[in-house]
Order: sequence, then structure tokens, then C-alpha cells
Amino acid sequence: MKDGEASGVLPRRGRHHLNETFRWQARLEAAYFKSRWRHGASAADTKFALGWGGIRTGAYSRRKAFEGLFNEETRLPRDVVDCLARDPEFAAMADISISPFFKVVAAPIATIDEAMGYVEICLSYLRLTRMSVGVEEEWMSAHPEQYQSTSDEDRPVEVSSAWQSLTPLLGQRPVKLATLALLGALYREAYLTFELETAQKLGTWFWVLLEEYVSNPRLDGLQDGFLDFVVGRVLYGKEAGDASRAMNPYAPQRLPGRPIGILLPANDPELELFIKTRSSGAG
Repeated sequence: MKDGEASGVLPRRGRHHLNETFRWQARLEAAYFKSRWRHGASAADTKFALGWGGIRTGAYSRRKAFEGLFNEETRLPRDVVDCLARDPEFAAMADISISPFFKVVAAPIATIDEAMGYVEICLSYLRLTRMSVGVEEEWMSAHPEQYQSTSDEDRPVEVSSAWQSLTPLLGQRPVKLATLALLGALYREAYLTFELETAQKLGTWFWVLLEEYVSNPRLDGLQDGFLDFVVGRVLYGKEAGDASRAMNPYAPQRLPGRPIGILLPANDPELELFIKTRSSGAG
């Protein structure tokens, strides 16, 4: 993990700035809060950062938590988020600010152990647990009436049972970022363990539910950029700068639903003529 990645700030000369992932988190926090708050940043600081349950003393930047948030310079401090979470009108802020979603988005996963570590973080947040394979087999053998009924012709009973355990999370509405975080972490784990069919299904669910999440009218102005960035980071493993740009059908990367590509000899004369003619036409 790169320096500053976990904290969400990258060290620069002078003032610290949020990196790209956590800047999106600040934008989402601000969009969610302002869609429910009809006053300015100063009034929000008075009520939530300086008032009931919030911060009473501290550095200037912490006393002006919402001013920084509204300017997309900082995320909300944890104690301010805890204060908001006690107000029914703003309770969902905890899902944006505290759930592992943006940690998963920010994490550059390179190994199976790293991927599994983030799955455990997500499970812990959701108060779920996962057995090791050996214990899982013994558990299923001890409860045959529960698990044999989930088998079908296309999948072994173990895979069907795993999807059955995910179904309650996939069906929760409104969609929660904590659920998306788990799907994203499981996708990376499946991808790195060569469970590509499972990875494809997890990735599809991640994408579909993310689109549903950002379709909320309260998040107007964030939809396209936020969706492109998160999909680029989690499903395509792009660096933050590249993830901020939408998919380009003329770039070397492959697009969803278009794997492998048409393969021809590099010196194919018909291909060379096609490229030459196309280049002339573009000019």
C-alpha cells in the first residue's frame, strides 16, 4: 500500500490534500449531507461538530469540519460522523464514512492474501463470519437437509449454498456501500484464485448494485464520474488517475462483454490496408 493511501491523504508541500479515492468519498459525504440539510456549513458545524455529542475543542480544521467538507477538502472526522449517525435524518452517513467501501476502492490488491484480508474486513463490519473449507464441509454434512436442497444441475452444492448465503445482502434496499464493499472484495478474491465464472457474477452484481446506488436523485452530479471511477478501480484495477477517465473503446484495454478480441497476424495485408485507409479517412 502506498504512503498516504490508508489515511486518504497524500503528503505534499504545504497543505495536505485528499487523494482521488477519498476525494470521491468527500464528494459523496457532502452530496448526501447537503441533500438533507437546508443551512450552511457554519450552522452544521455548530450543531454537529461543536454541539451535541460533537467536538468542543481542537484544531481549527476540526472545528470547521463541514466547511472543509463542503469545499471537498476534507472528509468528516469520525466523532462528527458518530454524532450524525445518532440523528435518524443522517444515520446513513455511517455507511459512507465508516464502512470499508472506500478502503476497498483505494486498496491496490496484488496477492490472494491481501484480497482475503479485505474480505475479512468487510465480513467483520457486516458482522458475518466465514468458515474455512474443511469446517464448511463438515458443517454442510451436519445439515444435509438445509444444503442439499440448494443444489442444481449447473452448480455444485457448495457454490449454490454460497450464493444462497449472499442473497439476503443482495436483496437489501436501499443498497448499502458495505454490501458493495464485500462484493468488490469477493470479486478480487475470486479473480485471483482463478474462479473466473464466480468473479464475473460477483463483478456483475457489484456493477448493477452500484448503478442502483448512484441513481438516487439526491446524488445528482456524481453519477457518471463516481461510477466510472469505482468500476475502474475495483473491477479493472486501474490506478486512480486512469480510473477517473471513462472507458475508451479505442484504447488498448478491453471493454465489458468484449474479452480477448479479434486476433490477426501483425503483418496481415488486409489489416494494414484497413488501418491505412481508416487513418486517411480520419485525417
